[in-house]
Amino acid sequence: MIQKGSREPILIALSIVFFSRFLTFISHPQAAMSPDSSTYFTGRFLDLELVSFTGHSSRGWLVPLIFAFAPNGSTLILFQLIISGLAWSLLILTVNNLFEDSKFLRILLGGITVISSSPQVIQHDTVILATSITNSLFLILVSVLFKINLGKVLSSKMLLSALFASFLLMNQKTTYISICLALLAVTLILNWKTFQFKNKVGSIFLITIISVGSFLTGANINANWQVSYSGQTLLWQLGAQSPAADSFSTFLKNKNAPKCITAEAPFQNLDTSIGKILNDCPAGAEFLKKNLQRHFLSFLSTNPTAVIKLVSIGFGATATSASSNYGSAVSIFPDFASKLFFGSTSPNIAESSISDQVEGMKLLDSGKSFWLFTPLFGWIFLAFLGMVMCRNSVKENRFLYLALALCLLQSALTFVLLPSEWVRQSSPFTISALIISLLLVTKHVTSISDLSTKNDR
Repeated sequence: MIQKGSREPILIALSIVFFSRFLTFISHPQAAMSPDSSTYFTGRFLDLELVSFTGHSSRGWLVPLIFAFAPNGSTLILFQLIISGLAWSLLILTVNNLFEDSKFLRILLGGITVISSSPQVIQHDTVILATSITNSLFLILVSVLFKINLGKVLSSKMLLSALFASFLLMNQKTTYISICLALLAVTLILNWKTFQFKNKVGSIFLITIISVGSFLTGANINANWQVSYSGQTLLWQLGAQSPAADSFSTFLKNKNAPKCITAEAPFQNLDTSIGKILNDCPAGAEFLKKNLQRHFLSFLSTNPTAVIKLVSIGFGATATSASSNYGSAVSIFPDFASKLFFGSTSPNIAESSISDQVEGMKLLDSGKSFWLFTPLFGWIFLAFLGMVMCRNSVKENRFLYLALALCLLQSALTFVLLPSEWVRQSSPFTISALIISLLLVTKHVTSISDLSTKNDR
């Protein structure tokens, strides 16, 4: 429902959200492809070959099922853009209703609109991957949790909506299990006294069922890969694009790992080196399946420096526009507007003569100086600064602070455990962290302004 006093800015914001996606589709109707696209979409209408509700496929069932209803790549991209637009519209409407009395509401809505229509967001909607759908679903989950925790809409309908969105996310990718469980747990704890008994019992029961089911489905997906999904993915930590490659390789040598695992580390050509291990080294394949995950966790516990490097490089990549090259997008705002939220590098890494992550890491290690501009961290800093300046409002903003911390923690885990495609894998969490920071800053500025007005009287 649109509040009467803010109807005009809301209509403008929603129009911009969909207009930016319309322009993108008109300008780039052909879907962008990646090496993983074929594991989500066969290109054949109603082909369910990639869909397995029990996890006996290479991917979770949600995205391949949705994609199976697309007759071609262009239709699929149009669908992703529409779903993305609806998800951002829900967020904008939710924020509008939560901040209806704030004099800074229009500025907040303007900021969210710029973010929603930026190339950093829309680029994921024009690629045949799971990212667009999962980004939209996570945004829907966050919007529903805003309504429950900030708007105090404690209905069974809202709870079921949050649980359903979590169910879909957790079944598509097991990495969502931790963040969804944490956000749901925080919501239950903060609202425990106000939830009805049936809502408490029902929520705990459903959370348990969907968590166990998602974990078992994810285990089947992991085992369905040539060796194992987790084992093969962790080989990227031995690639030259990983700042932990040298130290992890040395660690594995000390653990008597098969020589084929570390022989070419750091891998200069990921596909070639990983292919040799998977296809030409039975001992290496067995090691990946049974031992690599355990050794990597042991490595992390004894090498905090490697963890810091992975997290810092990961945040550095996601906090700038240097890696905005997944799909096509049309920006309807000038460059400086996006840079209020998405940073940049100077010189621009994206415009350098690099073809992959390995070349990017070589550029970072070359010793050439460059300027890193990351406004995301500025917004996060201002959000936490408000805890000190507006201590009286910390309690009412507990969910936002906890959700922000959880999104940042999930991003850090992604950088450590999923070394491939940091920007794509972490995008729902970093974007949500940005949105939550903006909400907190707006609430703090409003509180300070209201206090100043009262003092003037």
